[in-house]
Amino acid sequence: MRKKVVLYFFVLCLFPFTGYGQVQTFIREYTYRMSEEDSRRTARNKAHEQLRAMVLSEVGSLVQANYSSAMTVSGSNVEDLYREVITISTVGRVGLKVLDERFDEFTYWVKAELTVDVGAINEQLDKLARENREVSQRKEAQTQQNRQTEQVQAQITASERQITALANRETAARNQRNTTTARLNRSREERDRADREHNNALAFLSANPASAPARRAVEMASDSFEEAKANYDEMSLQAKIADEAWTAADSELKQERERLANLREQLRRLNSGETFEQIAARPSVPAPQQQQQASPSVADAPAQQRTAQQGGAAANEERAGMFLLSIRPEFVAGTSVMSAGATIEIGAILKNGFYLTGEIAGGAIYYGGGLNLGVCINRDGFVRNVLGVNAGYRNSVLTAEFTQNDKVYISKNGTNTSFGGAFWKLMFGNAGNFDISNKILFGQRNNPVSFRKNYNDGSDGFVYEEGLNITYSLSIGYTLTKRRQAR
Repeated sequence: MRKKVVLYFFVLCLFPFTGYGQVQTFIREYTYRMSEEDSRRTARNKAHEQLRAMVLSEVGSLVQANYSSAMTVSGSNVEDLYREVITISTVGRVGLKVLDERFDEFTYWVKAELTVDVGAINEQLDKLARENREVSQRKEAQTQQNRQTEQVQAQITASERQITALANRETAARNQRNTTTARLNRSREERDRADREHNNALAFLSANPASAPARRAVEMASDSFEEAKANYDEMSLQAKIADEAWTAADSELKQERERLANLREQLRRLNSGETFEQIAARPSVPAPQQQQQASPSVADAPAQQRTAQQGGAAANEERAGMFLLSIRPEFVAGTSVMSAGATIEIGAILKNGFYLTGEIAGGAIYYGGGLNLGVCINRDGFVRNVLGVNAGYRNSVLTAEFTQNDKVYISKNGTNTSFGGAFWKLMFGNAGNFDISNKILFGQRNNPVSFRKNYNDGSDGFVYEEGLNITYSLSIGYTLTKRRQAR
């Protein structure tokens, strides 16, 4: 007897745990007090609902007891999750079998057997809790992703502003370096010219040792050479400083551009769903532009080599071709006619000094145009001489009027054409020039000199003077010359 009591005790203690995960059966009684509105059917339904609620409440206590604690999952504890399970899921249905019941005047009593699938409820609860955890983790990950994306975007904006400032600084430093390099080249030429003049003065003195003018010439040439040499040394130092400043600015600009490219790559990968940890574990391959920027360039060469290359570039720029535009008033005097007008000339002076332009001209009684081919002497000097030939067409119209009794009774136009010749041009200045152009042109003239009336057949006829037409053209005005960028 004593062994049976102990066995019953252990069964009662283990009952909640052995029932968890299985179909649980409950025997319960309930007494419902009827109101005047209740019928036997409504009283029975209400009593059955109360029995089901009582059993589900007991099962809820059983479920919570089998969790370590009423832990919070995405803002809801186990009790809330259990309530959600039995509300929206079929596993919360309670089977009910009436064992006994009776009605009296005011009450309804029922004894019933109720069954609940506690295991299914527990599985559904675990599934719902797991889903809530996953939703919470996704929200947290998305929040962190958005925060990281905003941080990278802010860094990109700041880097773009920094690149703009660094680009302006690099441009200013590059312009200063180019200007200083050009000045260095000019000072080198002045030093070399002063050195040649000094050597020539020494040679003249050695040939005339007793000549006082020769000694003074040597002294003056020596002073000029020392001054040019000191100027060259100073310009060399300035060129070195400007080159180092540009190198530092260019390097800083390239580093910031590389940083911006990396930030943009990070933003792209963040937008594609990668995390910071994944990006750090798998760095991106530099883009082609970054690889090109990282490749060796003139900026990475030694300062002396770069200065020499830049000096060559400056020299090439000085020897580049020049665009030419000229607008000049013009006076024209031919064998038979004189007039005034204007000419417009457009063309270029090539780097080898070759002069090539086209022009159009016109005035009160003449018109035409042509092509000018020549050679510019002292192309880079202040005074330029251009000698060449002209080919084209010009015509000066001579109108002959024939009178009778002081009245004009007939008129006729004559032609004074030119097809080519030679020209000489003088230009004073650098970019804006004072221009004097002289031309001698050769052609043919055909002008009416008399009128004859044939009374036999009633026909009229003009008598023409024909011959060589020599035309002199003088034009004075403004000529713009602009150097073109050397490639």
